[in-house]
Amino acid sequence: MNLSALDKWFVEINEEEMEFPSIAEVLKILKSVENLETCNVWVGKDGGQRPWWHRLLGTQKRFIDSLFALEWHNEIASLVFHDENSSEYRAIDKEKPISASEHDKLKIAQGERVAPSNEECISKHRALVAVSEYLQNNKRPNWLVYNFVQ
Repeated sequence: MNLSALDKWFVEINEEEMEFPSIAEVLKILKSVENLETCNVWVGKDGGQRPWWHRLLGTQKRFIDSLFALEWHNEIASLVFHDENSSEYRAIDKEKPISASEHDKLKIAQGERVAPSNEECISKHRALVAVSEYLQNNKRPNWLVYNFVQ
């Protein structure tokens, strides 16, 4: 599936929900928040219409496919890509590993009570480059490795 052909994008930044008609708009909003000290970003796309019986039961009219979740504090980030089964691919940067304090790791725990491992902490800059590349190329960057979590 070509991501750029889709017409609706969903972005949540620090619990504020937004909708955009193009990848260019999503990239623009990501650029606008990159200087925040702390940020939690989630991006999804329109996954198509739900069956009539879903809508009859009062669920959302359309599926929303989660693409990734990115959280950073200072210059340390946690990046998790999702697939069509909602499995997680936690980004690991073997080329440029970083070390983070327990305090900083807890700030980027993606809502979990346990801090990510040092291995799953990457630089904010590299995480932003990775999500930009992902949105433009429709695939997770191959310069990162991933810890698969079902």
